[in-house]
Amino acid sequence: MPLVTFRRNSRLNTRCTTPKDVTQEVTRRANVPTTRLRTRSLTLLTFGLVTCVSLFSREHVLAADSSATNDLATTASNIAIDQQNRANLSFQQRDQLAFESRGRTFGTTYPIPDLDLVSVDVSRTGTLRLSKRPAFRGRIGDRYASVTPNNNYVFYTLDPELQEFVTSVVNRAPANHVAIVAMNPRTGAIMAIAGKSPTVNDIEYHAGFPAASLFKVVTAAAAVEEAGIDSNSLVAFRGGTYTLNQWNYLPSPRADRRLMSVGEAMGRSCNPVFGHIGLKYLNGSILSRYATKFGFNQSLDFEAPLPHSAAVIPHDDTYELSRTAAGFGEIKISPVHAAALVSGIANGGLLPRPQLVERIVDSDGRTLEESKPDTIQRIIQPSTAQSLLTMMRHTTTVGTSRREFMRGNKPVLGDIEVAAKTGTLSGTDPVGLNNWFIAAAPINNPELALAVITVDPKRAAKASHLGRLVFEKYFKVPPSVDVISQLAGEAAPKKTKRHGSPKHYRAVKKTSSKSSRLSSSYKAFSKSP
Repeated sequence: MPLVTFRRNSRLNTRCTTPKDVTQEVTRRANVPTTRLRTRSLTLLTFGLVTCVSLFSREHVLAADSSATNDLATTASNIAIDQQNRANLSFQQRDQLAFESRGRTFGTTYPIPDLDLVSVDVSRTGTLRLSKRPAFRGRIGDRYASVTPNNNYVFYTLDPELQEFVTSVVNRAPANHVAIVAMNPRTGAIMAIAGKSPTVNDIEYHAGFPAASLFKVVTAAAAVEEAGIDSNSLVAFRGGTYTLNQWNYLPSPRADRRLMSVGEAMGRSCNPVFGHIGLKYLNGSILSRYATKFGFNQSLDFEAPLPHSAAVIPHDDTYELSRTAAGFGEIKISPVHAAALVSGIANGGLLPRPQLVERIVDSDGRTLEESKPDTIQRIIQPSTAQSLLTMMRHTTTVGTSRREFMRGNKPVLGDIEVAAKTGTLSGTDPVGLNNWFIAAAPINNPELALAVITVDPKRAAKASHLGRLVFEKYFKVPPSVDVISQLAGEAAPKKTKRHGSPKHYRAVKKTSSKSSRLSSSYKAFSKSP
């Protein structure tokens, strides 16, 4: 240890090794009668105490550093042993071990944020598999993400702005059961997905919805390729547009006196036309084959758990075959599958594999896995796809969605043409009237495919209305009429019409009173026998 030295004269050298020694030496020297020596002694006392304390502190720090070095060495040794032990563990055991020790280490690029925890595996086909359906609650930067038990990060394909808007639309819609899926038809990447239901968990992935008139698209595709019909082909039928029963399901050249083109029938969702197409141009085997092509009764190889969409096609019962071709059969579908189905038509006939995971990176930002666009199979020829898009355009121009996409003779989305199909049918899971809307736009080069399902909706929650709102948001078209906002009190109140003068006002008031009396008289007359 360094020593403190007091020098009284050249012949005297006293060494102090502790503060006590310093104190005794100074006390002894305090008996020297000179004032100068006393002053010098007091100065040396102060210096000696400070120096000794400093040296003792330094020694304590060095001891602490030595202890920390030993701890680091022990930690490094433990990590090496831990890594050696992990090599002998199974995938599940390593995952569990990483989960238990999660938070002790983190990377230099990504911190450990508060994200949804999900495990990732690779299927036999090479597709990434998520252990559960993501909640999309957290983000890293502007991308939705989850974290794995071993601190890797799963980034999703969602468009943040569109996802927030779709979630808002779903939450505000006055219906108990709502689901919306927006997809890139070229790649199958899901751009937005949201849903709500008091009884069905993860309703966006639920495959218990009746396909209803969405199945008319499959019927039309089979008829185009197997019988050569097109949008302008005329089909004779009898009865109402939506009536299909034992009286009118069989084609009859004698009784069928109404004619409608297949394109208009698609737009208006005319049931007897498609019932007759199923019996006149198709059969159970053909319809079953095309149902399989369109992804029914098989896996879509999706990353998140997704049940199969089921299609039961009758072969011997002509009545049931007719009703199935029109959309009344035992056909069930999920919103994710419905979005993939319309994407397959929009991209020229290739059924895309729905994609939710964009890439997986480690905590230092290195890419571990990256999803690539993939297709499941070719469902129809490109010419057939174009013919179907032409038919489906009638839905938004003259058919069941005209009120949402047309204002008089002007399209709401301007030059952006929308190919769509609606469907309405009562279901049991969940119980209620199912209201479908699937669409793709623009027709000449589709960028966005949509699937919307609502159950027992009010007008503001009609699937066509919700779909139009999403298209307006995506294509940045100024919104026209938002019924949801009106019901929520967000729209500005209508201005009352003001008349030019009190005299004119009185004249209008008298006319209105007279009209009311006439209207009341007419109602009374109409009620009388």
